[in-house]
Amino acid sequence: MFMVKLFTKLKLFHYATNIPLRLYDGENRLLSSALLKSQSMPTFLRFDQYEKELVKPYDDTFYYTNDLNEHYYSFGFACEGKEYRLVAGPSIDSSLSKKQLMMISSQKNLRLSDYDELESYFRSLPHYTSVSLRSTQPLLRYMLSGEEPDLSKNMQKSKPTKEFEEKKAKVAEEQRYHHSPNKDAMILEAVRNGDRGKVFSLVYTQGDGPEGILCKDDPLRSYKNMFIVNVSHITKAVIEGGVDSETAYTLSDTYIQTVEEIDSYEEVTKLHISMLNSFLDLVERAKRMRYTKQVYITIDYINKHYYESISVKELAQRVHMSESHLLKLFTSQTGMNISSFIINKRITEAANLLRYTNYSITQICNMTGFNDQSYMTKQFKRHFKTTPKKYKEQIIYE
Repeated sequence: MFMVKLFTKLKLFHYATNIPLRLYDGENRLLSSALLKSQSMPTFLRFDQYEKELVKPYDDTFYYTNDLNEHYYSFGFACEGKEYRLVAGPSIDSSLSKKQLMMISSQKNLRLSDYDELESYFRSLPHYTSVSLRSTQPLLRYMLSGEEPDLSKNMQKSKPTKEFEEKKAKVAEEQRYHHSPNKDAMILEAVRNGDRGKVFSLVYTQGDGPEGILCKDDPLRSYKNMFIVNVSHITKAVIEGGVDSETAYTLSDTYIQTVEEIDSYEEVTKLHISMLNSFLDLVERAKRMRYTKQVYITIDYINKHYYESISVKELAQRVHMSESHLLKLFTSQTGMNISSFIINKRITEAANLLRYTNYSITQICNMTGFNDQSYMTKQFKRHFKTTPKKYKEQIIYE
């Protein structure tokens, strides 16, 4: 009867929050789970490697974010003289774009046939940041064990643990180099273009080396300093993207002052995401002012759907214009016709995938909307003066 009540509490909590739950006994055997079928991690992602971390006998609640940017927590509790461990999660910050899913597929060396299952899995996960997920822990613990939470303790700001500081120090000692500037350059270029999807797909992609340490004795201070450096670079990029300097510098000063009032890693990360979105909003507004509404909508649609089949007829219908009128207006404002603009977008994205992923040229051809590899190669040579294969080889030996 006791276990039935316990399982019912898990189901009720999951029903109210959509947060997946798993209950283990004292020997780390799974007793029950409350999660949708689609919330079970696909076998090709190997949940067991994360599970090992989550079921360790920690003294207190263990908060965990894995390499997929999924958030979890786990805690032990006792009922009826027996020990249990509850694992809550995963949750994700927000919906993943097609580009972000492509990056995960590449990093995990997945087959193209695995993509649909991967997309379905992430679509089913609840949207809670690590901070908001943590706020559900006192309620869940109270429901399961009857233990009244110390809310003042739970509300304290997160501090970097000693273990984290030691690990970061070790990295600094063993790896005295910085990641390639190519990724940073691409992020700034995407900011200048107001390409929000590309900015965040690059931000969420693991780099090829550690980031710099800007304060040896205080990791959080170093993280803040890195944020300030990023704000400075982003500010310059948005000005080059058409934002007036006074507006850009005012927003920059606001974020730099705000980060000084923060004393947790998670809040700095949240502020960084907010900062990127705010600056991208300014660039988008500047571009809307540069182009007429019809041309802006057309460009925005192409940037978001370049991997699909796009016809001028469809674009004209979207902006309620004749095809001939849209073609003339688009060419006069952008300096190129719609077909050339679409091809340039696809070629640019193909180059990014060649540089940052392990996908084959055939896969990249399909992902970028070409569907004909010989045609993609022809357009690639026209744009980069080399074939996709040679382009990839040059990157490997850079």
